Amino acid sequence: MTRLLLSATILRQKLRLIHQLRLQRRYPQVNYKSSDGIGLGDYDNDGDLDIFVTTSTLTPPQSTDVFYRNEGNGVFTGVTQQAGLWREGFDKDAFFWDYDNDGHLDLFIHSWPTYAAGKTSVLYRNNGDGTFTDVTKPAGIAPLEVDSSGANYGDYDNDGWLDLCITYHSSPTYLYHNNGDGTFTEVSKEAGIDGTNSGTVSFLDYDNDGDLDLFTGQSPIGSADLMIKLYRNNSTPNRWLQLKLVGVKSNRDAIGARIKVKAGELTMLREVAECSGGWYGNKQDRLPVHIGLGQNSQADVIEIRWPSGTVDVLRDVPADQLVEVK
Repeated sequence: MTRLLLSATILRQKLRLIHQLRLQRRYPQVNYKSSDGIGLGDYDNDGDLDIFVTTSTLTPPQSTDVFYRNEGNGVFTGVTQQAGLWREGFDKDAFFWDYDNDGHLDLFIHSWPTYAAGKTSVLYRNNGDGTFTDVTKPAGIAPLEVDSSGANYGDYDNDGWLDLCITYHSSPTYLYHNNGDGTFTEVSKEAGIDGTNSGTVSFLDYDNDGDLDLFTGQSPIGSADLMIKLYRNNSTPNRWLQLKLVGVKSNRDAIGARIKVKAGELTMLREVAECSGGWYGNKQDRLPVHIGLGQNSQADVIEIRWPSGTVDVLRDVPADQLVEVK
């Protein structure tokens, strides 16, 4: 069964973290005036969560997003410029994901170009050396020059590659299929995604049939009857697994756990993430973790690194089932 994470709880946890760090002076003072989003992810594979903070400023001078590397001893270091993530604009939210299955978490940011001309949503590829490169255009993603109200990822066709959905205030919803070669193809019409003026977005398996469905929430522009949409996924012949992690030494929902899956020629990295989906308040996200296996009948190896540091390894796990791990 799909479990939803309410954003209010996650948001409070994020704000509490920032407040505690500020009181303890464990990260440098920064020049942002307001922030609407935080992305958490272990970008450098050192076993602890790093923090990306989006900023939004209506009046000049515009502030920049801020990226903090977790040093593992309760101290965070600002590495925005050296990581290649220095960016002025009006960014609303961000998430880490491994879209190219290279074992390094990449970064997606969705934005409001209305208040920062030319600063549309952006995909940064993690180079694996502590730096990121803007690959939005070469990856085939074409963000609109309008305000994005949400973005999220999920493997809707269970081929082992994470796909992307972006929603907009006054424009259609865009679904991008991951081609598995570092590029995406926009497939909204072919997939039957016809929403306009949508708010936040979530992938979830609401009918428990093994593929991810799509839910888009309400934008503040327009009628709720027109904006809220639930799309049932009618595909796919590909195989899948769902992992429900229950923390014992770690937090109950295992937020921050890292999962590596090997299935045939596929090698995938997934993290149990904090809430994503968009800026507008009532966003939700899913548990358990959904993993597409392509045509493979099993996951050969599943390695789970819990937030506590404990590592569990599962082998030869049959496809098409929910597996609970404690």
